[in-house]
Amino acid sequence: MHLIRLVGCLQALFTTRADELALAAGFIRRRHALTGSAFLRAVSSVWNIKPDASYERLALPLGLSKQSLFNRFNPRAVSFCRDVLGEALGHFFGADAAVTPLLGRFGGVYLDDCTQLPLPNACADRFPGCGSYSGCGKAGMKVFVRLELRTGGIAHMDFHPARAADANIVNAAPELPPGSLHLADLGFADFDAMRQEMDRGVFRISRLPLHTTIRLDGQQDARPLAEMLARWRRQGLARVDLGGVTAGQKHHAAGRLVALACPEDVARQRLRKAAENARRRCKPLSERQKEMCYWQVLFGNVPADQLSAEQVWQVYRLRWQIELLLKRFKSHGGLRRSSCEKPDRVECEWYVKLLLQLVKNWLRLLGGGPLYGVNQVLLGEVVTEYARGIFAALDGPVTRLRRLLGRLQRDLRNLRPRTSRRKRPPASQAFAAPTAEPASPTPFPA
Repeated sequence: MHLIRLVGCLQALFTTRADELALAAGFIRRRHALTGSAFLRAVSSVWNIKPDASYERLALPLGLSKQSLFNRFNPRAVSFCRDVLGEALGHFFGADAAVTPLLGRFGGVYLDDCTQLPLPNACADRFPGCGSYSGCGKAGMKVFVRLELRTGGIAHMDFHPARAADANIVNAAPELPPGSLHLADLGFADFDAMRQEMDRGVFRISRLPLHTTIRLDGQQDARPLAEMLARWRRQGLARVDLGGVTAGQKHHAAGRLVALACPEDVARQRLRKAAENARRRCKPLSERQKEMCYWQVLFGNVPADQLSAEQVWQVYRLRWQIELLLKRFKSHGGLRRSSCEKPDRVECEWYVKLLLQLVKNWLRLLGGGPLYGVNQVLLGEVVTEYARGIFAALDGPVTRLRRLLGRLQRDLRNLRPRTSRRKRPPASQAFAAPTAEPASPTPFPA
């Protein structure tokens, strides 16, 4: 990451650009003690330390009364906070790409996922929710995040109603460059979009939905995936790697099917969890659901001479990195639930806290990306400690901010790599080996 460019971006974003966006949104109408940049720096600094801060605590660094700040959270403030976040998302910062034998074969590795943030019911007209099933009630915001894994940079972020389908959200995202690898989860399994992406030269690895039908090369009739898995299990097969497979019913995509049998203990745990989930929903556990518990099934267009079946599964496990990113957003960033019920305040809070997490991700990358092998929890603690001083230095001389970020970069790079583990090795260790095959079998999740 270029430190000088990061210094200039942070200084401009939280000073001159914040003031310009505040005037454009009508949040600040005349010049007086409160400016858009002062408001942004104050609430960011407080929410960085205390995510559930009260109005009184937020108003303290601004020199305002609690009631005055309450009135400041209005639709114009929402527009301002959203515009500042959009401005920040226009900048991409990433660490030097991690050199790994498997991932170096692609022009980039992109992970997509969504998380839902609750909103007061009064926001249901703009952000309709899905009811109690999603945990967001009548209103909720679905945040779509795209992570470029090798550099650790957030390539894209967007906001939608909680009711929006994941497949439609990812279709609205920018197209990935040819030669890149896209690791997608079940929620993004749209075979029409998958086929279009493959036609553009993007490599794809995805899990398959339960009711997928497949047609093998040379066969005329399509059959349910679960039926084929049951047949292979009766034949005693533990590994199936087939090219020329057409998946989908209404829309189709042609590619490669990889099915790896789970160990018996993992299959038993999966069956038990599936049965418990079916009981909670008051629905019977179908035979198809049972059969899927015995297998890890992946579909894509990565050639067998580029990734073996075991390597396809090993690479797909990297999707856990975006799960960790969103978990950090919600656990450490205070994005689980707001302590307020005022709609405008909650929406402002989500935008500013997402901006905080984006900036803190930039700071984390001064020490390297997620595949560099350092303890990410310790790295995050160091960044949080420095963040308070960084926000205080934003309106001062640029040399002060540059020295502070330079010290942060030095401390992050002094963190020692994590100790190697033979059982359940971390991603950085599993992908650091120069050999093409993993040193030991990769465990399956229960």
